[in-house]
Amino acid sequence: MGNLFFIPMLSKNFTIEGDETILHEFKEKWKTANLAYYPSSGLDLNDLQYLNRRRFKELEGNDPEIYIHSDLLWPDIEYYDKRRWLGCLKEFSITSVNTFRYLHGENRSVEIHKVKIGNSDTVKWLLYFRGYMNEEVLANLLRNKIQIPIVYTYCDGITHGMGNFEGTIPTVFYPLIARQLGIKMIITEQSAEDFCKRTDDNKSLREWIKNTLDLTGSSVLKSFLKLDDAIFRQTLHQTLLSVPEYSVNTEAKKRLFVRGGDIDMVIKTPEIGIMNILSAYIEENSKVEQITEKKRGRKRSRT
Repeated sequence: MGNLFFIPMLSKNFTIEGDETILHEFKEKWKTANLAYYPSSGLDLNDLQYLNRRRFKELEGNDPEIYIHSDLLWPDIEYYDKRRWLGCLKEFSITSVNTFRYLHGENRSVEIHKVKIGNSDTVKWLLYFRGYMNEEVLANLLRNKIQIPIVYTYCDGITHGMGNFEGTIPTVFYPLIARQLGIKMIITEQSAEDFCKRTDDNKSLREWIKNTLDLTGSSVLKSFLKLDDAIFRQTLHQTLLSVPEYSVNTEAKKRLFVRGGDIDMVIKTPEIGIMNILSAYIEENSKVEQITEKKRGRKRSRT
């Protein structure tokens, strides 16, 4: 099956559906294509419609050519195909040219869609992991050292929406894997400030960092988990807030529209050295923790 990274994700008994010439065309495009990833995409095709150099100068002319989508919660292929898919294509002014599928059991498929956007003759490709967890896709991207410069995410189903399953990593944590995946830009509705204000459940925060550690094997994250709860939460917030971000839309220019209405999407530009930033915060806050503990010990000894 060539060099497609997702083939090991399929069971031995997968079947195929569609014209194999589309598969071969896709495999050639994969070798050189600019990639973007939309985790927990559902049937949203906003990224195909809006992520282009006309709207985002930040792309520096490197428009995505293959858009990778994944969602665990769209397993019903009858509902997905016949009742919603064609309607979604029409809603987003997208024309399907052809499709090829790897059918993996009853509730999973890896789908290759060749499409055209609006009235343009420009071909785009959608690689959709239907019935897969985002983390399965991420693990295979990392294993194959595939770079994903752009992440688009709206309602990840973990810290926004419904669908928080065991082993998940919220998209707000993706700056922590930016170096390994080559992420240069994240477009999302979840600003770091908003997340830090409304999320203080240490159990969930630790679980999500543990899941990120399991994915990356980072020694920094391993040290991070050893901090006590208050310092752990403070350090996480400091690190996430250190990632530069700014609004996608301004009063003068609307670059992106989402289904939820007038939602303030932001662009994050993760620093490649964010783990160094996290490591520095861990060291700094650990010293504060040690000093505080010594003071408590002195007070206890006096009493």
